[in-house]
Amino acid sequence: MVTVILFLCLLNGAYGHENVLAKTNYGIVKGTSSIIDNKAMFCYLGVPYAKPPTGPRRFKQPEPPNSWSGVRDAVTLGPKCPQLDELDPFDPTPISEDCLNLNIYSPTEPTSQGTAPSTSLLPVMVWIHGGSFSMGSGSKYNGSVLASRGVVVVTVNYRLDILGFLSTADSIIPGNFGLLDQIMALQWIQANIQFFGGDPQMVTIFGESSGAACVSLLVLSPLSKGLFQRAILESGSPLAYWSITYPVNKIQPDTIAQSIASKLNCTQLSSTEILVCLQKVNVFDLINASTEYRKSNGLVFIPRVEALLRSLPDYPLKILRSGNFNHVDTIQGYNSDEGWYFLNTSSAQLTREGFRESIHNLMTSLKIMTSDSIVDQFEEVYIKKFDGHEFNFRQGLRAVSDFVFIAPIVMETMLAETWSRDSKHYLYEFQYRPSDSEMPPFVGAVHGNEQAFLFRSFDNDQFWNTKKGHTQADLLISDEMMAFWSSFAKHGSPNGNMSGLAPWVNYTPDRPNCLKINILTTLSDHGKQLAVQIYKPLIDSLMNEYPVTVVG
Repeated sequence: MVTVILFLCLLNGAYGHENVLAKTNYGIVKGTSSIIDNKAMFCYLGVPYAKPPTGPRRFKQPEPPNSWSGVRDAVTLGPKCPQLDELDPFDPTPISEDCLNLNIYSPTEPTSQGTAPSTSLLPVMVWIHGGSFSMGSGSKYNGSVLASRGVVVVTVNYRLDILGFLSTADSIIPGNFGLLDQIMALQWIQANIQFFGGDPQMVTIFGESSGAACVSLLVLSPLSKGLFQRAILESGSPLAYWSITYPVNKIQPDTIAQSIASKLNCTQLSSTEILVCLQKVNVFDLINASTEYRKSNGLVFIPRVEALLRSLPDYPLKILRSGNFNHVDTIQGYNSDEGWYFLNTSSAQLTREGFRESIHNLMTSLKIMTSDSIVDQFEEVYIKKFDGHEFNFRQGLRAVSDFVFIAPIVMETMLAETWSRDSKHYLYEFQYRPSDSEMPPFVGAVHGNEQAFLFRSFDNDQFWNTKKGHTQADLLISDEMMAFWSSFAKHGSPNGNMSGLAPWVNYTPDRPNCLKINILTTLSDHGKQLAVQIYKPLIDSLMNEYPVTVVG
C-alpha cells in the first residue's frame, strides 16, 4: 500500500505541482499533488496530531502536538503504531512508538497563503482502521479515490494492543488510550481541517471491524460530543462479545497488568510502581509479552468500561438503552459471510453432532459461558433440517456469521433507532462476491471484502489478488459504494442527490429495511430477527456479570 499511495500522491508532473503547502495551527506542512480520475488530489501524509506517547507519556492520555518552525515534510507516510510485523506482512510501513499521525487526502488546493477558501469547504470522512485492536494502520488505506468523490478523507493511526488498552482499573492506568487517541485526532481535525478544504461541521467517522466498534464507542462516549455529525459502521459493533472487556474469563484488567508486569521483571505491586517500571521497558518487549499472554487468554487488550475519564462510562448496551449518547445519523452493516475466517474449513463434512460441537467449541474458545440450552437454540434456528454437506456447511457459516458479527450489528441498529428517533439509521448487507475470491463457490462476501471496493484497492495486494485483476462488475460495485458513502457524508442520506442508485430507505421498527449490495442491489427485510433473539440474552448475561465501579 505504501508504494501505491506514494505513486498516486507523487505524480506531481501531471498537475504541475511538485509541492503544496498547507497551514495548521502548529506549523506549515508540505504535501504532494496527483491526478485521480482526472481530478486534482492533494495528499499530506504522516501529520502529527499528538505528542509522541513515549517515555513518561506512555500509558497516558494523548497531548496536543508540539509546534514546529519552518516547513514540515508531509510527503511520506508516518510510522504505524507498535505491533507484530508478522500479523500484517503486506504493510511495510515502519513501526515506531511515535506513531500518532494522520493522512489527509483533499481535492481542494490550498491558497497561496497556505489555507483553503472557506467557501469551498467539503465534508470530511475520518477512517478508523480495524485489526482486532492489535494491528493495522491508517496508512494502509489510500483515501485518494474516495476523496475524488467530493470529500476530504482522513486516515488515523492510534495506539494498539497493550500500549492502547492496558489498564490497572484505576486512575493510574485507566486504559482506553487508543480511543482517547481517536478523540484527540478528531479534536485536531476540528481545529485544522479547514486549512485542507474540509468542513469541521460536516464530519463523518467510519471504520471496519474493530474500527467500526471504535466508531460506535465514539458515538457512545461523552468525550466526543460535537466532534462529528455522522457515523458509518462496517462489520463491527460494541455489542459484539469481542469488542469490549467482559468478565467472561474472570481475569480483571488489574490482574492482567500485574501478570504482564511480572513477566517483564516489574514485580512491584502498586499501580504507580507498575506504571513507572513499564514506561522504561523496551516497546517490543511489551508487544512480545502481550502476544504471549494472548496465546492462552485471547483478546484482552481491548476497550473497557472506564467511568473515571468517561471515555466509556458504562456498558454499550446500557448506554444505548438509556438514550444518553451522541444522536447522529448512521449507516451500519455487515458482509453476508462474515464468519468464514472463524469457521474451521474442514467443517465441509459437518454433521448435526459436529455442528453442536462446533458452536460449543466456538463459545468456549471465546471464553463465553455456554449451555446445552443455548446450543439447542442454535440447532433449532440453523439446522432444523440437514440436506447435504454443502447445505450443512452453509448453515454453520451462517450461524457463526450471525453470532460473531451480524446479530450485534442488527441489534445495535434496532436500539439506535428506538432511542435516537431524531436521527436516521440505515442498514446494509454487502453480498457481492469479489471476482478475485478463492473461497468455495457457495461463499459470498467474507469479513473485510468491502474495503477493496470502498477504497478501490484493486492494485493493492493487501486487499486484492492483483494477479487476477478486476472486472467491470468490480468497478461498478466500487462506484456504488463510494457514491452511497460519500452521499451520506454530504447529505446525511446515502441517496442524496445521486441518480442511478438503488433507493435506500432508512430502518424503522415497522420496516426493518436492509439494502442488499450486489450486482442487482435491492432493499428488503434484513431477516435476522431469530439471530438477534438468540444473541440478546447472551449479551445481557455478559453485561450483568459484575457492576461498574469507579476507583480513584
